Amino acid sequence: MTFKDVVYKNFRYNIKKYLSLFLCNSFTIMVLFMMLDLNYNEEFIQYIKNDISMTSVVWLAILVVSLFAVFFIIYAQTYFIKSRSKEFGLFITVGMSKWELSKLVLIENILIAVLSLIMGLISGSIFTRLFFLVTVKVSKFDKISHHFNIKSYVNTSILFLLIFAVVLLILIIFMNRLEPTEIIKEGRKGDKIVKYTPVILLLGIIFVITAILIVFYTMANSDQNIIPYLPLSIICALIGLYFIIGQVGSGVLHFLKKNKIIYHNHLLFNNEMHHKFNRNKGIVFSCSILIGVTIFGLGIFYAIDKISVWSVDEMYPYNISYSEVLGINNVSTEKINNIINESKTPIVDNMKLPFLLYNTESLITEEKDLSGGYNNVALVSQKELNKCIFNNVVKDFNKDSSLKNIQLKKGEVIIANLSYNRELQDCSVDTTISLENDKNTLKFKIKDIIVDNVYYLKFPISNYIIILNDEDYNEIKNTIDKKYIGEFNMLGFKEWRRTGDTVEKIKAELQNQNSKLPERLKEEYFKYNEHFSLFSNIEIYRNRVEGGNFSNFLAVFISFLFFIASSVIIYFKLYTEMEEEKVKYNKLYRIGMREEEFKNIIYNQLKVIFFSPLIFGGIIAYLYLFTSFKIMNIPIELYVNCSYIFIAYLLFQIIYYFIVSRKYVNNIIDNLSGAYK
Repeated sequence: MTFKDVVYKNFRYNIKKYLSLFLCNSFTIMVLFMMLDLNYNEEFIQYIKNDISMTSVVWLAILVVSLFAVFFIIYAQTYFIKSRSKEFGLFITVGMSKWELSKLVLIENILIAVLSLIMGLISGSIFTRLFFLVTVKVSKFDKISHHFNIKSYVNTSILFLLIFAVVLLILIIFMNRLEPTEIIKEGRKGDKIVKYTPVILLLGIIFVITAILIVFYTMANSDQNIIPYLPLSIICALIGLYFIIGQVGSGVLHFLKKNKIIYHNHLLFNNEMHHKFNRNKGIVFSCSILIGVTIFGLGIFYAIDKISVWSVDEMYPYNISYSEVLGINNVSTEKINNIINESKTPIVDNMKLPFLLYNTESLITEEKDLSGGYNNVALVSQKELNKCIFNNVVKDFNKDSSLKNIQLKKGEVIIANLSYNRELQDCSVDTTISLENDKNTLKFKIKDIIVDNVYYLKFPISNYIIILNDEDYNEIKNTIDKKYIGEFNMLGFKEWRRTGDTVEKIKAELQNQNSKLPERLKEEYFKYNEHFSLFSNIEIYRNRVEGGNFSNFLAVFISFLFFIASSVIIYFKLYTEMEEEKVKYNKLYRIGMREEEFKNIIYNQLKVIFFSPLIFGGIIAYLYLFTSFKIMNIPIELYVNCSYIFIAYLLFQIIYYFIVSRKYVNNIIDNLSGAYK
């Protein structure tokens, strides 16, 4: 028999195993392609490019799917090799060299890889359009069409082949290091049975508690960045979880032995459960991680989505606003009032906050030069700021704000950020700030500094807002060109969710007016269009709903992948050990065990394997989730809603359990001799 004959006959004999590996690889490639195709769709990228959160979600999804691909392919390949270890041992025993065996594996896997890549790209091309349409529909994105991009095909192929090459190299090295006798035994090797050690169980619990406390204290401290501590917390949680899972099987048996009646009445079942759990603790651990990540990911994405939408009500003290200065956005009050009168919801407040767009060549404190960026600073009167922002529009807005009820003496100022830079962190109160231009220099004493971005004040082409005493403000106002005197218009409505039409009409009127600007001003307007654009709660709300729907959809999609991964892990493990289980139960049948006893033992064992990861993963996930919720002051409603994730996962797992367990038990029962044949 030639080497080609061996390859051909080997392929025919193992067709089912090849098919399993082929389908796993093809599915992984299809998922990778769909995610990369979404990322390389030009219209989609243009749509989300200004939304940092959605862009981050896309990249996070690609990263998670890539890690999923690595994990899934490695596991499928490991299962494939381990399930054929006896066959490889036989080949070596009859004279096949390790090089020839490696060559055989190489030819098989290259063939499977090529076919998987072709099938994955074809199926990806078919389903990616459906995936894209569902994404757009669920996220409520407007006017985005699907286009194929060659980059999706190239990068998917490169990523898969890199993963496959690494996996193949690892497997060849692994096989070359094994001796023939070890290869033959490889299929029968199980996990070491760990004796019950209370100290290890206690250590596991301590590690898990430590992991949660790390998250709790770093999140509770607002000045502390949680990112550097997160890997430590995750490592502690994983170590603790592994220790706990490793001791549960032995621990339960240890306590059962103390009750002689219960232990001896279920002797076979208790020992089988102990053996099965310890042998499969690696599978339970892996599935617990996948389930825990799934539950936590869905819960945190859902909570962040809800909080971001709810917070629109509380974040802004007005519902519509725009700046009017330099002749830009100069729409008459009469036209604005006519639009407001046609609104579907009554107006509550219509306020105007005067400000000065003060041109400055340098903005210098005693410690730092704040020049750079825009050569303007917005000057505001304390009296007008107090009246417009906090007393009329929304009386209870931002109760802890540093801008509330400001009182300044002549010569004193408060300086605040209008951008996301952190230059003001290096400045101190009770120092002098100088505003210089070609005409004069203004000097003031800094009474207070607001480092955080004052996001609800949209003064154009300015890095900072300086709040002045009324007398100082009026003196400066009388000395500057009138075109630099502007107004920040703020409109508050009874039901801002019904202001969509009003927003569109005001935007149209502003655009119409700005189209009539002189060419020089028009260039300025287009250059800084974002600064002069109208702001509205309803647009922020819609953007957050879109972003939330998009992130939740991707979270559900990735969770579905993790569910498939955990299901496949369990399935592969069961069917890898199928032959050994058949031999064992056949022997038990011959000494008189009945069918019902077989079924009870097998079904109970399968329940442990299927549902213990859900318990372990769920506990860890909800410890992290509810600890985060506690620190973030999440409403109790979201605690309850996030609990439904566990119920939904449990229902899917129950369905999967009934499908697999019935088939598994029937395979074992049908193998029994005598009456069961």
